Order: sequence, then C-alpha cells, then structure tokens
Amino acid sequence: MLATTYLDQDGNAVGVALVAPARHVSAARLAVQTFTAALRTRRILLPAPATACPSARSHLTAPGPRRSPDPVPENTPAAHREPCPAVGEARRTAALHLGQGESLLLVGSGSGAFGTLGALGALPPEAVVPGRPETLTVRSPEQAELVAPANPKRTSFVAVPCTPVQELREIVAVLRRRFPALRGQHPDQWCYRASDQRDAVESAARQSDLVMLLGAPGAALPPWLPAGRTVRVGRVGVLTPELLTDVSTLTVLEPVPGSPGSPTTARVLSLVGGLGPLSIVDRRSTSTVRPQTTRCLSGAPGADGTGSR
Repeated sequence: MLATTYLDQDGNAVGVALVAPARHVSAARLAVQTFTAALRTRRILLPAPATACPSARSHLTAPGPRRSPDPVPENTPAAHREPCPAVGEARRTAALHLGQGESLLLVGSGSGAFGTLGALGALPPEAVVPGRPETLTVRSPEQAELVAPANPKRTSFVAVPCTPVQELREIVAVLRRRFPALRGQHPDQWCYRASDQRDAVESAARQSDLVMLLGAPGAALPPWLPAGRTVRVGRVGVLTPELLTDVSTLTVLEPVPGSPGSPTTARVLSLVGGLGPLSIVDRRSTSTVRPQTTRCLSGAPGADGTGSR
C-alpha cells in the first residue's frame, strides 16, 4: 500500500492511499508522488456571487402600469430581495429628459460583472416611450464612438441598471468627448451592486496564483480577469493535482450558481481540500452613497439629480 496524508486543524488524518498489484506498483507510486507534491495549505477566496435585484427584471418604461417583476430565485440573498432604487431613478430621469424633447442614450450593457445578468437588466429602446424622441442604446465604448443622436446638442444619458460603474465610466468618457453638452444622471442614482462584485473579483484575482471560473466554456473571458492565471472549469476532470501544485492562493468564481453540468463551488472546495488544509475567505466590496448635506444651487445643472455633467 502506498499513501500520502496530512493532519487537518482538528488533528484528523486526511489523504489518499492506494493498494496495487505488483505490476502496477510503479504507476501507483507515481500517482502518490504527484499528490504528495501538491499537498500544501491553501487560501481560497470566494467573491460575492453575481445577483440582480428583483426590480431590475422589469424593463424601463414610461410612468404608468408596469408588469409584475419575475419571481426572485430562492437562492437570492435576503439583502438583494429588496427593490433596487436605481431602476426607479432611471425611469424617472428617462421620462424627464424625453419630456424635454431630448435624444436619450441608454448607456451600459446591464449585464452585471460577468455578463450573466443581461436578461434581468437590459433595457430595450422600444420599451422606453414608443413614438417619443429618439432613444438609442450604447453598450460599449466602440458603440459610443459611432452613435449618432438626432440632436447632439440636446442629448442625455441614463445608466442601465446592473451595469458596472467601471464599464459605465468608459462609455460616458467617449460620449462626453463627442458631445460636450451631454447631460446625464447624477452618480448618486447609479447602481453599484455589479461594480462591487467586480471590485471583489478583481481584488481576489490580484492576490491569487490561479483563478477558477466555473461553468461550461462559452464567451471570452472578461478582459479584467488575468488571462494567464484564469482557467475555465466545466467539469471535475480539469481539477488535477498538477494544476494546483504551485498554487497557494486560489480564487473560485461561479458566475451562474448551479449551472447544469458544471461543478459547484462546494464540490471544488471538497476536491481541493483533499490536497491540504484550506482557509476559505469570503471577499466582498461594498459601496454606499452618502447623503449629501449640501446641494448645488437651485437651477444649476445637477441640482435636481438629472442634469449632472
């Protein structure tokens, strides 16, 4: 019998043992040596999962009757079950600018930190105010370079809820360069939930030797993840001792919890735990807009939260 073990924090022996006939002893010894080389204490960083607030599931529409939001998944954290004020702010600001006869730009993808929330936050232009002044979607800096509103000097923007502020800033910077008179929402009205998740992921990734992105292969990796240190894990077989031999700190990301056929975070923790003691750290970033004690003078741009420049 060949074995390799370690003692966990409770003093229990954990490891692997192989019993092999004489003709397979060499292969068994090599397997145990491979596991032994990968044994070490590891930190696993778990950024907060991507979630969307319930009211972001309704399209941005003009004031009036709205359809009921879709049911909230049972695994949605309690803190994310409350209606998101960013949706209501976006609706009111859009209605105000359209009522003033301006062209309106819906800025951002509304797809969350990983591009997985598009069905929840996307705001199609036809859902704003049919038949009213021009409304255009601008979902990337590239589209911002090309968009052509009917009246460049009377153009405003509204941030699509569930768009990370990092993404929003890049798009708005292009729009402001092209349209100096651009008006838009006051930043107090922006949604920071997706931005906080992206901050948590980026922070964890910077401290990690390896980033595991759970889920079946699909779209390209987000450009803000370290390409050379990020691996997609669509099946358990990818998790080999060789992959983890030199990894002391590991970030595990599960953009769509419970994705069919994909290993779960709990499964990955169980498997990696067989290669040494674990320290599991939840990583979160939280942004809170502070109430302002002073405001712009009445009538100045941004005084009502809708004319910020």
